Parts: sequence; C-alpha cells; structure tokens
Amino acid sequence: MNFHFLGGAGEVGRNAVLVESGDLRLLFDCGIKAVTPYEFPLLKEAKRPHAVALSHAHLDHSGYLPAFLQHASVPVISTFPTFPLVQLLLEDTQKIAEQERRTPYFSSADLRKLQKHSRALPYHQEHLFHDGSSLKLLDAGHILGSAQVFYETKEGNVLYTGDLNTTSTQLHAPAEACKENVDVLVTESTYGNSEHPNRQQLEKKFGYAIEEALADDFAVLIPAFALGRTQEILCVLQAHGLSNNLFVDGMSVKASDIVLNFPSYLKDAQKFAEAFSRAHKVESAAERKGACKPGHVILATAGMLEGGPSMSYIQQFLKRGIKAKIFLTGFQVRGTKGRRLLEEGIIRLNGKTEKWPWEVRFFDFSAHADQKGLLRHAKKANPEKIFCVHGDPEQLKTLVHLFREEGFDAYAPQNGDKITV
Repeated sequence: MNFHFLGGAGEVGRNAVLVESGDLRLLFDCGIKAVTPYEFPLLKEAKRPHAVALSHAHLDHSGYLPAFLQHASVPVISTFPTFPLVQLLLEDTQKIAEQERRTPYFSSADLRKLQKHSRALPYHQEHLFHDGSSLKLLDAGHILGSAQVFYETKEGNVLYTGDLNTTSTQLHAPAEACKENVDVLVTESTYGNSEHPNRQQLEKKFGYAIEEALADDFAVLIPAFALGRTQEILCVLQAHGLSNNLFVDGMSVKASDIVLNFPSYLKDAQKFAEAFSRAHKVESAAERKGACKPGHVILATAGMLEGGPSMSYIQQFLKRGIKAKIFLTGFQVRGTKGRRLLEEGIIRLNGKTEKWPWEVRFFDFSAHADQKGLLRHAKKANPEKIFCVHGDPEQLKTLVHLFREEGFDAYAPQNGDKITV
C-alpha cells in the first residue's frame, strides 16, 4: 500500500490522506485549514482518487470537498448524519465569504454536486469496491455520525481514526475498538502529549465558575463549535441547573435541529432535546443586544472566535462596558483569535487590537482522545505500523516517542510525504 499525505500531517487542519492499493485509490478526508487565508490540501500533487471516505462533518475534514469535486466525479462515503451537517457548515462558509466580500472557493453548484455524489452508510455495513477491497465505518465517539474508517485490501488493511474520543460524554459513548487485526493505523494526535481532566470534575468546576460569575453580576460568553461542542455544553448546563437565562446564537441552532433528527446516534436523545428546548434562540440583532446583559449565559459560535456572533458579543461588551467572562471550551489552533485571547489577553476587532479587561478561562471539554486514550486505542488495534497525524509538532513528537517505547513502529509524516508499506 502506498500512503500519500496531502494535509493534516505535522499540523492540525486540511486533513487528507491518499491510500493506493492495487488499482484503487481511496482518499481519507478532504478538509481545509480554517486560518486566514484558508489553506487547502495538496491534491494537485497526487493522483486522482476513485472515492473519498469522510470521517465526519467538521470543516478541517470535509471543507475542501466541493472544490475537489469541481474536477472529479467520485463517490463520497460517510454516515447518514454527516452529509446534512456538511451541507450546513459549507453553506455557512459561503455566507461568511460573502459578508467579508471574499470570493468563495466553491459555488452552490459544487454543493449540489457534493449532494449528488454522497453515499451514506450505517455503522458496520460493508461497502465493496470494484477491485474487491472494502470499507466499513466504526463509531468514533467524536461528534454526531463521526466514524473511523476500516479499509481492507488484498495488500493489507488500514484503520483511519479521523477524530476520536475514547471518553464517554453527555452526548456520545466512547469510540469503539476495531475487532479486526489492523496492519496500519493512521491516528489523530491532537492531544498526543496531554491528559484530559476527569470529566465529572471538569463539569463541576465549569458549573461553579459560571455560578460565581453570575453571582458577581458578570455575563458569561461561551464560544463553542456549532457542531458537537454546543450540544454537549447544553447538556452540561442542563445537568447542573444552569439553563435559566441561557441564550444560543449562531449556526449552533440549525446544527442542533439537525442533531435532533438523528436520535439513534446519541447516547440520550431525550436529554439533549430537553436541554435545547430550554435555551433562548437568538434570531436577530435586537435579540443579540438584549442577550448581552449581566446575569446571562451566552453560547455562541465560533469556537475559536474566527467569526460568528461571539465576536459581536465581545464587541458589545467592550463598547458598553458590560462585565463579561469568556470561557473557552475547545482546542484553539495556533494563529486563531481564540488562541491569542487565551495566551495574550488580546482580541482583534475591526482591524484594531483590543485588550480584554476581564477573565478568560479554558475548560478542556475536548471531544478528542488524550494521550492515554490514544495509547489504549492503539493497543487494542495492535497495528504493525502507526502514522500519527492531526497534531501540532510537539504533540506528534511526544506521541511517536511513546508509541515506540511501547514497541510500535510509529512515524509522524509531513505533508507531501509518500510512504510504501
């Protein structure tokens, strides 16, 4: 098998790995790197795949698909919930580009073509290719419909984890282990040198921090990813009695409506439905202004502060002198506004850098496996070779070293690398 790493190797974002076995070429994911300007996978350097296996809807895994399909007509295989979520995220990407007077890198016709070439599979159902190779999707525990891809060929097999969570959350059960003997494991490494806090203790700490802020007459802004994190935080707030004066803003509302349409993919669909029903949905600028008050909790996109209504709230807090605390709940990629706010206490608004005068905290509600979880998952797969991708350089270096200490043949490829196994 030949592996060609076209994105997401040595970095977080624009995931794309091409595997060639015999006469078939399968592309795992086709994402963008959501920095300014966007960065795309190196598809021009590779042979055209015969199919795409999409692990889940997040844009760093799916975002380049419509542009890729401008010059290709191949099936895109994923789970049933993934495709409506991808459509939502990509339509929002178009909308943001238009608002910022940028030319989108794909068109509405490209989105329609993606819909035409989408092939949905339930977990565990085998999809056969013309050469006798096959794939099946396994629950990755990351977001709604997220999947690991098990790809079996005459030359050997591959387990591609996509984004993986080995811890139980309010919404999802942990990622399932592959029951087959794995030859090559391509694993994400987002938290390759980190350990997550105990989930129950984290939720209590988070709840207490919100209660304390509200008691001191602060507002609380919780920037959150529209898909996955918002729904999880809604359940956490509901479980800790913090659903009063709670406002949800941005694409999270539409994403949550889609999540409600796939109850069998949730651990407790009723719990989520109740939590979502209690929140006020912000639908206008006037409602946004009304939500921006002391004593209110606002859950809004974007999770890394790269656009979305979160930035409008920050601007209003500063302009109107409303005391507010910002509680970040997800991974902040280098170069994003969220990362700078967390590390430097500054935020860039309308071309100017502003000092944020109140508290900023990070709560590790990650939907990714930590180092221990990644190691456990690798041991269950027991592969002959491991490729570590989707991680910052220090995370990758530490994880590769750990895997090697455990007796695995592990390697962290770089974008552009071609490796034969």
